[in-house]
Amino acid sequence: MNITEKDYLLHIMFLALFACPGTLSFSCFAKAGVTRTHHIVAASSHPEGANAFRTVPYSHGAHKEGSIPKELVFFLMSQTSKRHIYVIHDHSFSGIQRLIEAIFLSEVDAMLLEYDIALRDITNILRSSHTSLSDCHVFLFCSTNHTISFFEKVRQLYLGSSRLKWIIVTSVADISTSLQEVLVEGTQVALVLPVSSDGFQVLVPYIDQGSDMRFKKVGIWSHGSRSSLERGQLFPDLLDVYGNFGGREIVVATIDNWPFFQLRYLPDGTPLADQGIDYNVIDSISHYLNFTYRVVEPADGRWGGPHPDGTVYGMVGMVARSEAHVAIDEITITGVRESVVDFTQPYFLESTTLVSRAPKERPRSLAVFYPFTYPLWLLLFVVTILMGPLGFLLTRCHNYCIQGLNARTKNSFTESGLSGNVGITRTNIHSYNEPKHKLTSASPVKTDPFLHKKSIFVVSWFCFNMFRSVVIQGNRLAAHSWPMRLLLFSWFAFCVILSALYAGTLTAYMTKPSFEKPIDSLQDLLEANKFGFVPAAQAGTSNEYLLKTAQSGIFKALWEMTEPSRSFPKSGHEAMEKVLTDDIVYMSANLNSEIRASQKGRHRFHLARNTFFPQGYGIACFPGAPFKTKFSIMLGRMNQGGLVNKWVRDEVGKLRSTSEKSAEDEGNISYLVKTAAAHSLTLDHLQGAFFILTAGGIVSALSFLIETLKLYA
Repeated sequence: MNITEKDYLLHIMFLALFACPGTLSFSCFAKAGVTRTHHIVAASSHPEGANAFRTVPYSHGAHKEGSIPKELVFFLMSQTSKRHIYVIHDHSFSGIQRLIEAIFLSEVDAMLLEYDIALRDITNILRSSHTSLSDCHVFLFCSTNHTISFFEKVRQLYLGSSRLKWIIVTSVADISTSLQEVLVEGTQVALVLPVSSDGFQVLVPYIDQGSDMRFKKVGIWSHGSRSSLERGQLFPDLLDVYGNFGGREIVVATIDNWPFFQLRYLPDGTPLADQGIDYNVIDSISHYLNFTYRVVEPADGRWGGPHPDGTVYGMVGMVARSEAHVAIDEITITGVRESVVDFTQPYFLESTTLVSRAPKERPRSLAVFYPFTYPLWLLLFVVTILMGPLGFLLTRCHNYCIQGLNARTKNSFTESGLSGNVGITRTNIHSYNEPKHKLTSASPVKTDPFLHKKSIFVVSWFCFNMFRSVVIQGNRLAAHSWPMRLLLFSWFAFCVILSALYAGTLTAYMTKPSFEKPIDSLQDLLEANKFGFVPAAQAGTSNEYLLKTAQSGIFKALWEMTEPSRSFPKSGHEAMEKVLTDDIVYMSANLNSEIRASQKGRHRFHLARNTFFPQGYGIACFPGAPFKTKFSIMLGRMNQGGLVNKWVRDEVGKLRSTSEKSAEDEGNISYLVKTAAAHSLTLDHLQGAFFILTAGGIVSALSFLIETLKLYA
């Protein structure tokens, strides 16, 4: 390759970089007419400190395994997108500075990193938002031991991704046998091995019929001759590779969880797929992509996810540890699970509901009180009592004003010599049947007859007449003043509305049974805790994690109400049994709750009307699974064709054929309550009315006895 004068100058400046440790960037060469943006950063002066990306100058005393022609590096760089290139080295190659120079001259956006056994730098880079959605190429120039250790750590840290491509360049003998033991399926690797003094062969992995990883040769690069490699051979299109699995077997992690995935067992305990929504999903994909599958169960029988200590349990744990290729069985896609496994696009969406005991029927003996709540009854009683004194005060004040005005009028008539039947009418607060009195100059001013009676008697008279209005009876109060007229007008209107509402609601309570207030929302659950109810969620599910990780709000309040011995059943069946026998409210997915409630008797359970926590179910794949995109495409086609919804209806239909037909009426509180024709009222309906009559008779008898004793006294 011919080196121009400018490239020679760049080469001299590049070599000077190693003599000046610190934060340096290839962009500093722009002054020489170069506009490339390659970066080399030293941690000693990086703003993020020691954990930032590092480049350590080449050490001439390091061990050398061999040399790599820079022309080979030029060729390998040409096979990439030339963006997001990361070069990791450990100084094991001779002429490492020539390799770095070749990387620079390849006009790529590259970053140089030193090998780190903990993989801190490359882990931070690959998990950053800047690179998580872009294709990344990582070149590895390390010794054999460091290369094997590197990929063991990659597997441990779940760094696999379909967007991540590795190019391993080595100058020693074939390491493919050792490497295939630590790689997982989906790791896109191009292994470059020497075959002669100036020739290198390129190997890529593939999966054989036994699901074992093997390497195959795809081409040879030789110095000074045309390469047999073509663009795209290093990293073939995964959609093409996994469009046909070739009949190989994959392992599916699941648990017995109908209606999504029901298992049956051989005499030796081996689980077999039987039926269910998710069974139909994975079975259809297997037929289209030409693979067979074997189901396995996690030892703990749980959905799973990562623990705070880094371990992963349940079905998700089996996939994360590559003990299974995929997991499918009503698995909710959550952020914490996505940190250890990859999910396909969701194929089923639903929300979470609250399952509680069906509300009990309220006793009909008190049905007359049901139209209004007890606080409202108390308020109506107080308002009725207060209206009496208010009317009394308005009338008494009006009469005092009239008496004073009549007295002044009489004096003025006497002084002017006038006489006759001249006067101002006074309000009689006793009865509207009594005649009106007129004051004249010839007669003395009459006093209010109630002025000589106890005020308590007059107030009770007003209260009684106000109560007559409440029960739509005639009101015997006279209203000769406008303040009193306006007060009674508003009171009569209030009583008419109140009576109409009470009569209509009472009719409904008399003709249909009344039930206790159900738990229909999270707020209702908070209030029910005052009566001993506690929230519950199946252990190891996303609902438990939702409560456990809540930092504030209603979910935090619910978490504080949980009790370890009651709130975390191990299975859905156990949870539904505890709903019937214990005061717990079970948080579960809507469809699964409906199915389990119907299995045990739909009329015994109540499902909240208000749902929450929308969630999507996806297929969990091991990190970097190469078939994830293909699976997502298949799931999208199934949803577009309505297949998933059809399978849901089919599974629910199996249950409905053997369950109560009334379970279809989802609007009722109790599924045993059916809409019936009008029927005659019985004594049960009127127990409350007879109770009020009896209580009134007893109070009346006591009052008569007290009055009689006072007269004799």
